Amino acid sequence: FGMAFGQPQVREIQDGVKRLEARGVKKIVAIPLFMSSDSEEMDQIRFVFGLEGVQTKTPAGRKAALGGQDHFGRGNGSKDSSGFSSYFNADDSKRVKTTVPLVLTPALDDHPLVEAILLERAKGLSKSPEKETVVLVGRGPADDDKNRSWLDTMSRLGEGLKKKGGFKAVRVATLRDDATAEVRDAAAKEMRSLVKNAANDDGLAIVVPDILAQGGITPHILRSLEGLHYAWDGKTLMPHKSIAEWAQQRAEAGAKI
Repeated sequence: FGMAFGQPQVREIQDGVKRLEARGVKKIVAIPLFMSSDSEEMDQIRFVFGLEGVQTKTPAGRKAALGGQDHFGRGNGSKDSSGFSSYFNADDSKRVKTTVPLVLTPALDDHPLVEAILLERAKGLSKSPEKETVVLVGRGPADDDKNRSWLDTMSRLGEGLKKKGGFKAVRVATLRDDATAEVRDAAAKEMRSLVKNAANDDGLAIVVPDILAQGGITPHILRSLEGLHYAWDGKTLMPHKSIAEWAQQRAEAGAKI
């Protein structure tokens, strides 16, 4: 068993792989604790593991937010001593190498345990579900196609929440904080419109962040909804005991591949 936090550098992942190989493992199952399997981060993970040949660029919006630098504070085209670029600052020569089979599992996506956590969060804020509209808000990717895929996944989660929670409706939105300012503004307006419309006919919006942990887009959600009436407690997917259960299930499934 090995673990890496945040966006680890390739050499850190490589060191972890070497330690596992030294212990005599026959297969390595990598479990990405990301919201969506169709994201820029997952593209880069696949690239680093040599599972696909497409390397992801740091999104333009994130570059702008960082003053033209990448996630690690380096500018366009710069590399550290390990040769990283983009999300991991990685080039083809710095892909992870392993002597045993490596399986990359799906991300959180619309796993039943993710649905269960979101349902728990929504019901914790609910008083009259037949009048309430749950608004799931995710970070979302910069890429348009990936964002549509992300919203489709959230919509599937929403269907389960509506059926099991008895809510009037469930709507989904992403804030796309890594996109350009124009795209970010449009996304924020769309979310605000969903929350505002939920108040029609004596209704109420229950806003549930479909994100891993507090911070990140949480302040953006609150700023974008300033002046509106809605239910909110800011609880995210973590911390929750079901995340460990999700990881166990992913590991068991990956081991069988």
